[in-house]
Amino acid sequence: MQVHFEENAGVVEVRLGGELDHHAAGDVGRRVAQLIDTYLPRRLVLDFDGMTFMDSSGIAILLGAFRRVQDIGGELNVVRLPRQAERVVSAAGLGRLMSWSSKEN
Repeated sequence: MQVHFEENAGVVEVRLGGELDHHAAGDVGRRVAQLIDTYLPRRLVLDFDGMTFMDSSGIAILLGAFRRVQDIGGELNVVRLPRQAERVVSAAGLGRLMSWSSKEN
């Protein structure tokens, strides 16, 4: 699982690549939380373009990031979510809390 980030003028963009499963979720969650705590972004962008697979462990990452960013008065943008991951997120009912954009195939 790859996690790359950029910070610019209060916006932190985190690009995720590889497989987000229960093996990777703990490390990814801690890394995203650390980035939020360090930069206190007004906007956090989670870019899933490089994601090849996500199981329900990704839901915990999204919820944790959503809550943490909301606590500091910021917003979360989830972008380029692959169809497989979008089905996981939709099945969990996260559409009631957040919106996302799908990866164009």
